[in-house]
Amino acid sequence: MKKNTVSAFLLLAMGLAAGFNASAQVTPEQKAKILSHYNLEEGNKLAKALKKEASENYEKALQMAEQNGWPLKLKSEEGVSYLTGVTETGFPVYKGNYNNDGPKSSAATAMVTHLWPGGDLGVDLDGEGMIIGMWELSGCLNTHQDLIGRVESMDGVGFTAGDSDSFGNSAHATHVAGTLIGSGDGDIAARGMAYNAELKAYNIVQDAGEALDASMDYGLLISNHSYGVYYENASDLMKGGYTNDAKTWDDVHYFSAYYQAVMAAGNDGSQGNSFLLTADKNAKNPIIVASITGAKDDMLERAASDFSLSSFSSKGPTDDLRIKPDIAMKGSDVYSTWPVLQGGNYVGDYKYENGTSMASPGVAGTLALLQQYYYSVNDEFMRAATLKALMINSADEAGSAPGPDFRFGWGVINAKTAVDVIDGVGVSSIIEENVLGQGETYTKQVTVTGAETLKVTVVWTDPAGPVQTSTQDDTHRLVNDIDVRVTEPGNIFPYFPWRMSESVTVGVSQGDNDRDNVEFVEVEPQSAGVYTITVTHKPNTQLSGGEQAYSLIVRGITNALNVNDNEFNKVTIYPNPATDVINIDMGSLGQPTKGSVVMYDLQGRIVRQFDSVVNTVNVSSLNAGMYILNINYDGYTEVKKVIVK
Repeated sequence: MKKNTVSAFLLLAMGLAAGFNASAQVTPEQKAKILSHYNLEEGNKLAKALKKEASENYEKALQMAEQNGWPLKLKSEEGVSYLTGVTETGFPVYKGNYNNDGPKSSAATAMVTHLWPGGDLGVDLDGEGMIIGMWELSGCLNTHQDLIGRVESMDGVGFTAGDSDSFGNSAHATHVAGTLIGSGDGDIAARGMAYNAELKAYNIVQDAGEALDASMDYGLLISNHSYGVYYENASDLMKGGYTNDAKTWDDVHYFSAYYQAVMAAGNDGSQGNSFLLTADKNAKNPIIVASITGAKDDMLERAASDFSLSSFSSKGPTDDLRIKPDIAMKGSDVYSTWPVLQGGNYVGDYKYENGTSMASPGVAGTLALLQQYYYSVNDEFMRAATLKALMINSADEAGSAPGPDFRFGWGVINAKTAVDVIDGVGVSSIIEENVLGQGETYTKQVTVTGAETLKVTVVWTDPAGPVQTSTQDDTHRLVNDIDVRVTEPGNIFPYFPWRMSESVTVGVSQGDNDRDNVEFVEVEPQSAGVYTITVTHKPNTQLSGGEQAYSLIVRGITNALNVNDNEFNKVTIYPNPATDVINIDMGSLGQPTKGSVVMYDLQGRIVRQFDSVVNTVNVSSLNAGMYILNINYDGYTEVKKVIVK
């Protein structure tokens, strides 16, 4: 029996890779910047230990399967799942794909169409130079016309079609790959989110250890995981519990501060109304994705009622009442790449599929575009916590009540708003990456007009918490408890962040959030004035490691650098982006007799200053990134955002 078990798994996991073109990689400079933040010696030790643990656990599962007569795979209404390991208590672990065999496009739902070349934002993002990791039960059809030349097999995983189950696994991988990076060459309607990016493909056996390796080997920033433990196959402890699977992924993220795993929530929505997330989906640091039916991208002001949760989408929260899933994305009727048998060979085709498996790559591909854009502006990638905070802060409201919930998470991903936040830094938004030391308090004052909602989001990559050992154990798994408060002028009572209430039937409320490694404060339009943001940690507690890195995103403010803005927009600057010189064209205004030109970096420091309105500004010696150009003339001020390459 053991021989058959091993060969069956090899059929699942192994195959030949073909057609990879290593032309567009993360540059050595980009890789060096990412790796400079890591302790590679410690990381290699951890990765080796995780892979060894996974391998030994799988071998143990094979032995126990032979002893106990466990099947190698299980078939149910949800699909086919495979024996991949055992829990600490000897319970078998079966993992399968999260697709429901079964429109508004994924790109439209995530507002990605505004970012693509030809989109109205003018940022022309397609994923070029970005690498996305994909872990699946089997390999995709990498000779598909939309994927060819951009998929590399990293551990022997390849396309298999020995029987209907193995074909289903490879077909699933092909569909996911298309949503991530499909070019749309064969059918433009199937274009993926980051359609010019590359894909590194793996099988799932040693997923966490391999992901950690990838973050160090080539600076992997984003990966997708559209598989997991079906609810009906899970132990009671896995259902909402913080198991070793969850701890392992939190360990990986805590070490690799720039790496972000994106995971499908699961398709067990019919099993109940809460606590349906299993195993690693209850981790703190990965992004867990729920599925919605989709939304049009021409609705620039989208209401919560515009979004409907897919009936199959698994719901949270976790046993310790953390808000999970994290984000929602279209997973119903997703059109993407698919293999079909033609003349004895498998060729590329397309198909509609349903599942959180289809929602997750939509988020992963979108996040890759946001990293691509942030680097083009700042010459640095975002920490994973910054990326997650940006995603949450810019998400569209969803659900029947204000705030997050355990169905949609923090809302529906909105790439257009996220780019607006990046572009608005120094004028209408704030993006900061800070470190909070033991006993420290950080404060920041922001100007609010009172015309729009103030949104303050802080996210941190939290150390792994203690593994849960009982279904009755609802101990909080949060290790470093950071607090965020917002106060308005003349009011001693602060605004609190969202948090889950003690009962899932109540939903969320605003108060002290001592469960999530996300603090999100929303202040509805109030009186204008200077508001104070305070970031600290729980008194009389020790921060693990003595400090905690965190990321702060703020929007709904004005004049973040205390420079004026206005509506005149009579001045034109070009080229933008610039490499050597920026030209200032006053147009019909002519040359003002009095005025000045001041250029700031995003920390508010003056980098160029002129006591008259000059026609050119030399930027050749400035570091690449975004700057604010303040042009003062005849009592008016125009503010221009400038990108230096």
